Amino acid sequence: MFPFTRALRLGSRGQDVRHLQERLNTLGFDAGLQDGIFGPRTHQAVIQFQASRGLEADGIVGLATYRALFDVAGRARILVNLAQRRLYLYLDEVLQASYPVAIGKPSTPTPTGTFAVTEKAMNPGGVFGTRWIRFFEDYGIHGTNNPASIGNAVSNGCIRMYNDDVNFIYAVVTIGTEVRIIPSERSYRTYIVQLGDTLYSIALRFGVSFEDLLSANVGVADVDVIYVGQELVIP
Repeated sequence: MFPFTRALRLGSRGQDVRHLQERLNTLGFDAGLQDGIFGPRTHQAVIQFQASRGLEADGIVGLATYRALFDVAGRARILVNLAQRRLYLYLDEVLQASYPVAIGKPSTPTPTGTFAVTEKAMNPGGVFGTRWIRFFEDYGIHGTNNPASIGNAVSNGCIRMYNDDVNFIYAVVTIGTEVRIIPSERSYRTYIVQLGDTLYSIALRFGVSFEDLLSANVGVADVDVIYVGQELVIP
């Protein structure tokens, strides 16, 4: 299963396209060579797969098609690490992607804790950019008309993202999606899982407790299941 970080369509290229082709071929839909190029043959295989599952047969691998391909329930979670100024997207308990964000300035800090998406709005415009996702009172995750601000502590408490990034997040989350915000007083790092790693060995390597490592990674539901290439937060 490849992490779902973008919609795949005719002309797309990359490792995720190769995994898509492999999955389609495994399921009996002829995607041709597994070369990482989304060409006409792969496009036709996607259409055939979508039609077989009662999906809109548009040849585009969006979230619904991705879930059907891999039998993924697709429950999303968001973790915002204020110390790193990054937003982490989890889908079905698996870390899918992370994005740089702007956070609240010291006089108007971003609230911390566990919240839930309560409202979504397209094209709010102005300082909110292309998307608005409310998670607590007047606080939300939104786009921006000032992309140079991303990565800085400059907002009135909201989480700012590049418009392309927030557009993707908006398409994945639903009302009720969990939004967890980690306070900035703690310093966090990330680590990419290597062959032979376990949560216990990673905790030992970085000198942190197993319990703290597990609690910092909300997408790890089964302590025995981590995979090569997975990005973990190191508290």
